[in-house]
Amino acid sequence: MKKTIWKKVIDLGVFALVLVLGFLYLNKVFGFQDNTHSRAAFKQFYEMPENVADVAWIGSSAVQEYIIPMQMYEEYGVTLLPLALGSMPFDATELLIKEVEKTQDPSLYLVDLRDLAFEPLADPGIRRVTDNMKLSKNRFDLIDKLTNDWQAFHPVGNLDRFDYYFSFMKYHSRWQDLQKTDFTDDENCFMGYWISTGTESFDKKQIMSYFDTEEKPIPEENVVFLNEFLDFCDGFGKKVVFTCTPNCLDEEYFAQFNFAKRIIRERGYEVWDMNDHVDEIGLDYATDFRGKLHVNTLGAEKVTHYVAQQLVEKYNLKDHRGEEKCRVYERYAELYHRKRNEAYLSLETDLDKYLDYLLELSDGTTIYMTTFGPQGAYLTDAHIEKLRKLGLVQAGGLKGEDYHSYLAIVSDGEVLHETIGVDNADSTYATYIGNTKVSMSSASWKGRYGCSIRLGVSERSLGENGINIVVVDKESGEVLDSVAFDTADPAVSCTRSGNN
Repeated sequence: MKKTIWKKVIDLGVFALVLVLGFLYLNKVFGFQDNTHSRAAFKQFYEMPENVADVAWIGSSAVQEYIIPMQMYEEYGVTLLPLALGSMPFDATELLIKEVEKTQDPSLYLVDLRDLAFEPLADPGIRRVTDNMKLSKNRFDLIDKLTNDWQAFHPVGNLDRFDYYFSFMKYHSRWQDLQKTDFTDDENCFMGYWISTGTESFDKKQIMSYFDTEEKPIPEENVVFLNEFLDFCDGFGKKVVFTCTPNCLDEEYFAQFNFAKRIIRERGYEVWDMNDHVDEIGLDYATDFRGKLHVNTLGAEKVTHYVAQQLVEKYNLKDHRGEEKCRVYERYAELYHRKRNEAYLSLETDLDKYLDYLLELSDGTTIYMTTFGPQGAYLTDAHIEKLRKLGLVQAGGLKGEDYHSYLAIVSDGEVLHETIGVDNADSTYATYIGNTKVSMSSASWKGRYGCSIRLGVSERSLGENGINIVVVDKESGEVLDSVAFDTADPAVSCTRSGNN
């Protein structure tokens, strides 16, 4: 009888445990998700080895989209750990520092001040933080603080705190919008950073004229939040430096930055306004921003280099390159460089630079190449040399005024096929790569077949004059790029699907 009772108790306990674990999993899966990779940023933060970071940087997208930790490590051995999310409420900073302190012991904290100029957001600002934190007292404390702060200054905007404790209750109907990243690792997030290739041009002289504009008060609640955080810093015991990352916002925002900077400096804290150092950073206002608020990846790489250099010079940080516990930076660097090269490959319009990307990406891709028409008039020795580095030993025959058909396949850095035609002859080739049927053709002006790269039932070549290239990711089968370079054109003009 007693055994039967205990068995029922144990069964009930196991059932309750499974139920709780299932609910917690669903709470995670159905939490707030958007395109700023906030879930992955927190996940990768929690996965970092303990006590690996010498510097932590807290902030909004003004940090997340500006700093590439892996690059810092590669160039200077700096181990920086960002905890930064789009529209992150400034009043979350203190408790996020406490979250960092659970597993890390940085000697320096950087805290960005830019969001002090903006009215705080309830959603998505709060949810990007709290939905992605580990279950802990600190998480519940942060939910309480952020919702209390919000309602203190926005009494009409009532927030249901229970929805923040258990986000599944709010987002359980999101099942129709679930994506791969809800269940698996986010392949496009690298220690919180994500690649951005957009470009918007700004008038540098005009933006710089705003830097010394007369102060304008920041929102009332942000004055309160800033002073509360400065009180915390007074007793924290570690060095805290405030930052303001480069941007192209309107004059009124720089006026508010100046207001916030004065308060911080009057309290005895250093402010590092990088807008005052854009020339040292080397930012190009025509190419390095993707909007008023953010740099793109080209800009982020410049900011990262400058910040790492300054951190080493100002704070004498140790070079950690080669240390076993820092290998995580190397792993993320490898992933980042590949994704970066894939992103910029599909934007590159210069054949010489494009071939550089192909060389970087040859492992892990299959490259298909065909020619059509007068393919060689404006090929250079540099082009031919890079084609040979891909293993294409017959590529030298493409250069010159003679017309040749040409077919090549390079997979994982290995040449699977290469054919160059003679006397204006067409070339065709068919094979299987994995389960995919491949059919290719190439022709000079006098040929019959034209230019084709057919993968399965889909035509992937643009069929344009010159060299046509298709690049496919071996693992996913995704077509990374389809492009044609007209090597009969003195400019070697580029045509790409979608932006002809």
